[in-house]
Amino acid sequence: MLKVYSVAIFLYAIVAKILSLFNSKIEQWVLGQKIWRVDLAQLRVLQEPIWFHCASVGEFEQARPLIEAIRAQFPDISMVITFYSPSGYKLRRDYGKVDLVTYMPLDLKVNALRFLDALNPRAVIFVKYELWFNFMDVISKRKIPFVLVCAHFQKDHWISKPYARYFAKRLMQFDKIFLQDKLSANVLNNYQLNNLKVAGDTRFERVQQVALAQFNDDVLIEFATNSEVLVAGSTWMSDIEVLIPVLEANRNLKIIVAPHELTIDQQNKWKSYYKSEMLRYSELSGSINSNVRLIYIDCIGLLSKLYRLATYTYVGGGFGYNVHNTLEAAVYGKPVFFGPKNKRFAEIQSLKAIGAGFEIQDGADFVSKLNSLTPELRIEIKSQLAQYFQANIGAVQTILHWMVESEVLEHKKTPSKEEV
Repeated sequence: MLKVYSVAIFLYAIVAKILSLFNSKIEQWVLGQKIWRVDLAQLRVLQEPIWFHCASVGEFEQARPLIEAIRAQFPDISMVITFYSPSGYKLRRDYGKVDLVTYMPLDLKVNALRFLDALNPRAVIFVKYELWFNFMDVISKRKIPFVLVCAHFQKDHWISKPYARYFAKRLMQFDKIFLQDKLSANVLNNYQLNNLKVAGDTRFERVQQVALAQFNDDVLIEFATNSEVLVAGSTWMSDIEVLIPVLEANRNLKIIVAPHELTIDQQNKWKSYYKSEMLRYSELSGSINSNVRLIYIDCIGLLSKLYRLATYTYVGGGFGYNVHNTLEAAVYGKPVFFGPKNKRFAEIQSLKAIGAGFEIQDGADFVSKLNSLTPELRIEIKSQLAQYFQANIGAVQTILHWMVESEVLEHKKTPSKEEV
């Protein structure tokens, strides 16, 4: 079965090369497969690093608090991050808390052998959904400490299907799987795995760190002061049609929009609606005219800090592929709105359950639900969210404790180069 999987991965690479001629994102990924080979020389000079693998930016945010805790407590330990997606690599390739950021090689055995021979890691940490079965096989046979953190397996996850039983059993190749929630444990319990532990989501620590950091943008603070403000983050074109009715129904409501990608199409779309009432963030200087209702954030890296300015928050993606990071918004104690494509995320289901997260179907539904949030109800939501975050802190320390107990952090691990 692993050979069939490998053939499928090989064919995937061939198709990707063909499609890269017509798609810039796929082209970036194909080019990225050359970058890790160039970086092999840098890997070889590192002293038995911890290797973190993240699919993209969201998974990086889950790895980040763990990386920074290790860096603070064990400053001499080397660390490496790999990304699968070009967007993750592009955004975080200069992340200063690790020694190297590179691409994840295609999941073929020859790549796994070559990459691990060069890296010689003391431990390997995959994040959330990352199941790379050839790499898993080589890592396991070399007896390198190996964990999956912030793992989440919803009821309809492909690993739970009858055809995936062979791959599900290979989850035993992880020394430990740290799960986000009990639902994930229930999904995997059918396979009699003895390496499971419900630890929670490390993003709770990360978003709290951001929320407690200082924010000194006086122009934006003035814009939001004494006003009701909707902060709409990670928006796509499909989100605009849902947001416009809310702004039209609430003429005193201001909005700060931070798009998921800095495309001229989305910027122009907003400009076509709001014209002189809209300013780009790059245009701000001094006070903002009273007629301005919309600030469009035309740079990256601000969103997680901007939600603190909100009366209400909206997280985009739910009318496309999937909702983006709602915890970044919820940590500030504000109501969170999002579209219907959200079933994959445990935290969103929890936000709905405690009455702090609101799934909307269209613009009219958004108007109705937002207008139902009285000041008294918003105070109750803030209290519920404070309790929710307090109850979910601790995943980082749980994982660190395992790493100390396993001597990953105390002593260097030298994996054997046995034949695999």
